[in-house]
Formats: sequence, structure tokens, C-alpha cells
Amino acid sequence: MIQRIQTVYLLLGVLALVICLYLPIASISGSALMYNLATISAQHTTLTANYELFILLAFAVICDLVAIFTFKRRRMQMKLCVLANIFSIAWYVVTAIELFRIEGKVSLHFAFILPLVAIILQILARKGIKHDDDLVRSADRIR
Repeated sequence: MIQRIQTVYLLLGVLALVICLYLPIASISGSALMYNLATISAQHTTLTANYELFILLAFAVICDLVAIFTFKRRRMQMKLCVLANIFSIAWYVVTAIELFRIEGKVSLHFAFILPLVAIILQILARKGIKHDDDLVRSADRIR
């Protein structure tokens, strides 16, 4: 149901990911900011496009939102939590590749840890969903 604790975990995960979509991930040599959609210089010109980062986080947000509203199908909810985790981990892999490709000094911002927070919240939500599923299955066995 909507009032379960795992729903709160999923909502907080969605909030963390959405905030990460809009905040800068890193600054490059103090002259450019790397966002999920593009790397922008101090003169507000786009240096490179980072569409893959944006798409990965957007899919993770969509998986979490769908998981919230499929509360009657617990197995599907657990699969969506795992899929959102995969997208979030893939975001870190792609971000690391992009950051290693950049020449110059890179300093990470607060938004870089938000997908990690979402991953932890998604794991907690999956654990809660599995607990509910086990309770329902044990109640069915008793009948």
C-alpha cells in the first residue's frame, strides 16, 4: 500500500535522483560545470552533451515511480527496485568514464553522492517489499 515504509524509501530515492538531475555533478578546472545533461563552460556555452547520464537517472526515477504505484504486485515491485539500482550503478560507471576522460582538475559536488543515497534507499525498499511478500505467503500457507 501507499502508506508502507518502503514507499517512503522509494519517494526519498526519487527525490534524491530528481535533485541530482538539476544540480552540477562536478566542476572542471574551475571553468566548467558538469551536469547530467551537459558540461557547460563559464561563458554558458555547451562543451559536451551528457545525455546518457540524464537518461540513466531518468529511467531510475521512472522505475521507482512505477514501483510505488504497483503495490499490489510485490514481485514486480522488487524487480523494479533492482532495475532502478542497475540504472543508478550504471550512472556511476558512465560518470566515472566521463570524468576520467576529462583533462584538468576535477572536483566533485554534493550531487555526486545523491544516486548512492538513492541506491541505499532502493535496497531498503526492496528489503521491505520482500518482508511484506514473505508475510503474505506465510499467511497463505496457514489457510
